[in-house]
Amino acid sequence: MKKLLLAFPFFLGILLCFFACNISTEKNKTSNIPSAENSVDNQLQKIKHLRKSNPDSALLLNQKLIKNINTYNDSIKVEILLTSASLFRNVNIDSTLFYSNKLLTLQQQRKDSLSIGDAYFRLGFYYRKNNEIAKSLNAYYNSIKTYERIKDTIEAGIKLVNLTNLLNSIGNYNEAEQTGVKALQYLEKSANKKYIAGTYNALAIASKEQKIYNEALHWYNKALNVASDSISKIKILNNIAVVYTYQEEYEKAHTLLEKLEKSSELENNTDLYTKNIDNRAYVASLLKISNAENDLKKALEIRKSNDDISGQTTSYLHLSQYYLNNNQTTKARKMALKAFELAQQTKSTDDTLEALSLLIESSQNPKTYAVVYKNLTDSIHTSQGRLKNTFAKIKYESEKNQQENLKLTNEAKINELRLENQQSRNLLLIIIIGIILSAGFIYYRFIKIKHQREKVNEAYQTEMRISKKIHDELANDVFNIIAFTENTPVEKTIKSNLLLQLDAIYEKARNIARGNGKIDLDTNFSEKIISLINSYCNEDVNILNRGLATFPSEEIPTYIKRVIYRSLQELLVNMKKHSKASVVVFNFTLEKKNLKISYSDNGQGTDISKNFIINGLANVENRIEGVDGNFIFDTMPGKGFKATITIPI
Repeated sequence: MKKLLLAFPFFLGILLCFFACNISTEKNKTSNIPSAENSVDNQLQKIKHLRKSNPDSALLLNQKLIKNINTYNDSIKVEILLTSASLFRNVNIDSTLFYSNKLLTLQQQRKDSLSIGDAYFRLGFYYRKNNEIAKSLNAYYNSIKTYERIKDTIEAGIKLVNLTNLLNSIGNYNEAEQTGVKALQYLEKSANKKYIAGTYNALAIASKEQKIYNEALHWYNKALNVASDSISKIKILNNIAVVYTYQEEYEKAHTLLEKLEKSSELENNTDLYTKNIDNRAYVASLLKISNAENDLKKALEIRKSNDDISGQTTSYLHLSQYYLNNNQTTKARKMALKAFELAQQTKSTDDTLEALSLLIESSQNPKTYAVVYKNLTDSIHTSQGRLKNTFAKIKYESEKNQQENLKLTNEAKINELRLENQQSRNLLLIIIIGIILSAGFIYYRFIKIKHQREKVNEAYQTEMRISKKIHDELANDVFNIIAFTENTPVEKTIKSNLLLQLDAIYEKARNIARGNGKIDLDTNFSEKIISLINSYCNEDVNILNRGLATFPSEEIPTYIKRVIYRSLQELLVNMKKHSKASVVVFNFTLEKKNLKISYSDNGQGTDISKNFIINGLANVENRIEGVDGNFIFDTMPGKGFKATITIPI
């Protein structure tokens, strides 16, 4: 029974582990990613420092990293690809696009949604820089959808602002307005005033290009209210002045631009300062204010000195318009031609069309320019129409894919739910089995303890009956014989010896009855053990006890107390009869919920081959094993006697 009890928890653990292993599902796989080598970090930093001072060295060092890129972990690969894309953006845009696509593929393999969204956006930016507008639209849109899927509305809003500006640049103003409004929905409640102002500005441009000037002013004023710095506010006010000019409210535009020109913030911003001078001078020319031509030329010279090609184009256009308004057609044509040439360099269709329009008005033979203007206009309209259709397809395909992905996601969730339900059922089964086994184990322990208690109580009751019989029958019979002998004529010497022997037998019977009689151990257990020990002390035997004062008497069940008491009594009787010891030591301890009682004496030891010795120790062993305890003794003639009792509680 004891072996079965010890093995039971072991088999229970094996059973639970078996069920748990059968239902475990590996959901996430992680790998130990090594940290980036210091040498690679240093090389990346060195490339960033060399980009401007020594671009050739930067490219050479970057080439070495690219060559060994597959030897690094993913995080370092990302840094290398980012650095490579940035390094080539002003040198070889095709290389930048190549590395940007590699970066997107890597991030998709890593399944990092934030990084995927960023990689799409970078790719869109570089496609736009390379004038691959359709690909740029697609990349921007994928970036936005990626952020929307993970509910990162701030990043989605920021990317929507960039998409709005791109849609404005291709003349898709209706889509630009819808995109800008959606960006506002994501950004208006955020603290990111920069992008909110940028959204208002983009919406204003869409309205201005559609000649809805009052609406444009509305959006520009909203942008002005949230602009966080003075330079941004000056740019917006400049744009407001341009709208006033389109509305032919030249006085309002001129007054505003004059006020801006006095701003101290423009002193350290040459581009904005020059733009303000050029715009004010152009409005002044429309108002026939003197010195307008000089200011237009002043702005042009500043832009030439700064190698500002786009700004020079604007200056030549304004000068051409100025000369045309003043009937100086030759100068007007000359300025328009220069503007046309520069517009070809910057690939600005708007500036090219405006330059062609001025050439048509200022030329004596405008047919050639008119044909070019018509062809370019048709080409722009065709391109814009194609891009509008492309964007519509991008949206359609994205929505379609999103619905399909949603369907697949729902199916996956259903399957996952089924799996979770199955796992829950299995787990419930394990819990039920565990409860049943635990309940069985508890019941088994209860029955076993009950059986032990009943067995000890039965032995105790048997002892009580024997004690009572000895007291009531044997002792009384002996007493009656003593009385009979005292009253029977017998030789005096014989009678005296007989009475002494009968009295000794009577006393032994009374001692046996008392020794096995009833004793209350529920209270003051330690004191009663001390009393038992002291009853065997005399001038020849000194008995010591250690630890009894701290023995956890309250935690010990009564039936175990009886076993302890009777076992110690057996040991003391054995000592008194056979040991001839002068010193006896008891040591009481509690070790890991086990009561431990050690006994040792300095007696002559015993020969366990003698039956009376075996029987006495067997009684102790039977008592101890009856409560799942352990009894070990060691004795040899001439070497004393030692015993250890261990009982679990």
